[in-house]
Amino acid sequence: MNSFVEPLEGRRLMSATPTLQVSLAPNGLLTIDNAQNVTVHEFVPANSPAQVVVTSATQTVIYSGDDVTNHGTFYGVTQIIIHGTKDRAGDVITLYDADIQASIFGEAGPDTITVLSSLDVEPNTALVTVDGGKGDDTIVADQIADGGFTVVVASKGTDSIEPVPVFG
Repeated sequence: MNSFVEPLEGRRLMSATPTLQVSLAPNGLLTIDNAQNVTVHEFVPANSPAQVVVTSATQTVIYSGDDVTNHGTFYGVTQIIIHGTKDRAGDVITLYDADIQASIFGEAGPDTITVLSSLDVEPNTALVTVDGGKGDDTIVADQIADGGFTVVVASKGTDSIEPVPVFG
């Protein structure tokens, strides 16, 4: 072998941002998978049906469900399930919920999960369950614990649970 020629190291495919997959089942279950940077917002307009809007500033999104022309706004949602990614860099998931049962699973990595009520008055029932998954997560919610809006499930990692800051 020529001493001036060296073999290259083995090549690896680098991970890319995962595709956000959002689907609405006929029974009203809205499933959001690979939520790396996502906001889910339930709007309850006067004299109109409630709608759930799913957005992401950084991810490519594939929407599917009963209405193939639906691109991020969903009607008839009765339950929401959000799964983060297994990316060790962590996920940012924000949910504004009014009255829909929801579960958030952060999966791996140091996730930041924020849960807020989209109503002026907080519901007096546990609507949202958050499981940060593996990693040191930050969970911010406007009502946590007994009779509150958000239930946090202990998981692996050292999680920080914080109330929403009040300004004014």
